This record gives sequence, structure tokens and C-alpha cells, in this order.
Amino acid sequence: MTSGVMDCSPTPAPAGSPIACRTRPIERRNLFFYNAGPALWRVERETKELKMTNFSRLLTMTAAALAVAGAAHAQTFVFTALLTGPAESPPNTSPGTGTSTVTVNMTLSTMRVQAMFSGLLGNLTVAHIHAPTAVAGTGTGGVATPTPSFSGFPAGTTSGSYDQTFDLTLASSYNAAFVTASGSISQAMSRLVLALQEGKAYLNLHSSQFPGGEIRGFYVPTPGAASAFVVAGLVASRRRRA
Repeated sequence: MTSGVMDCSPTPAPAGSPIACRTRPIERRNLFFYNAGPALWRVERETKELKMTNFSRLLTMTAAALAVAGAAHAQTFVFTALLTGPAESPPNTSPGTGTSTVTVNMTLSTMRVQAMFSGLLGNLTVAHIHAPTAVAGTGTGGVATPTPSFSGFPAGTTSGSYDQTFDLTLASSYNAAFVTASGSISQAMSRLVLALQEGKAYLNLHSSQFPGGEIRGFYVPTPGAASAFVVAGLVASRRRRA
């Protein structure tokens, strides 16, 4: 059977002759797209809609998973500090440096203090956290943690490391004067955590050469950005595929 379309365009013919129509054959491949075009368009549209639906479901599942993870860690706060001599008050030229991380778990009412230091000019004598200062990142404040020093903090040396977890419901985790000024142990905990969150708390390492403090550093919050990176990655991936 021959397939084609009617072509009634004028053809050369004697004057007065009627216009003749003829059947113009259609190539097989053109005939396929002529008949299947609407169906192919529907398949393409439905495929795109399915991809969008699956992507939306993926985003929803990811958001739900991040919400659960966020809830589990919502009561944990991490703060970091870089300790140097120029950061002291008054500043000094000590080549000593150090780092510290404080992790506060509000659910367990604990505070983990981690620190590393090296290059001090004098032997370390005492170490503690001061809080709060009047202005974030500068000034001085009273000692908030145990005095004369953190229990077990390496003294008599120019370098060392420290890792200790404190129960913030115990009076022994604070300087007695800090608890008195705060009004109670629970208020002392809230006051210390607030100072950490506002950048008004610092770790100070005192030494034999710098009794007032050889190196110190203010704690700053370390936000968790994983959820933002995950969502951004999914969106970027989707855009690359589009």
C-alpha cells in the first residue's frame, strides 16, 4: 500500500484544463514521525514530569532526614579558639601558639575542653576560661572555670595538650566567685554558655615569663553547615542534568 498526501498544486497543462491532484509519496522515516509525533511528545513530557516528581521526593526525604539529625544535635554547641601572644591583653611578642575546642552538650549539661599549645617562652603555670568580657573579641573578664587552673592541665612545660569533660551541674566545674556573681550553678552554666555564644569568653594560658597570660584566644561558634551543603549540592546536580 502506498502512503502519501494529496498535492493539488497547479501543474503545466493545456489552457482550460482542470487542475489535477496527485498523490505525493511520503518517505518511510518521515511517515513514522508524522504519525508518531504526538505520542513521542507525550512520552517526553511524562518523562520530564516523572523526573521532577522524583527530585521533589528526594528533596523532601533529604529535608526530613536533616531535620531528624538536626534535632539530635540541636543541644550541642561547638566553639573554637586560636591562641597567640598578640591576642593577649596587653599584647606580647611570644611565638607561642595554641588551639582550643569547647563542646557544650546542653542535654547532658557537660562541657568538653580540648587544647593544644607549643612554643611558649615560659613554662605554663595555670590555664582557665575567662568570661564574660564587655565586648566580643576584646577586653578582659573574670575567671569562670576552676581556679587556680583546669584540673590536669599540663603545667611546667612549654607545650602540651589537654582533653577533659566537665559536669556543668557541679560547683567544682566553676570558679566559686563566678557562681556567686551568677546567682546559682544553673545560672552560671547559662551565663558561661551565653558568653561562649557571643564571643565573650577566652582561654588564657599563663606562664612563668608572662604571669598575666602568655597566649590567649576568644572562642567563636562553629556552625554546622552540612545541611546547607547537601541541599545546595542536590540543586546544583539537578541544574546540571536539566
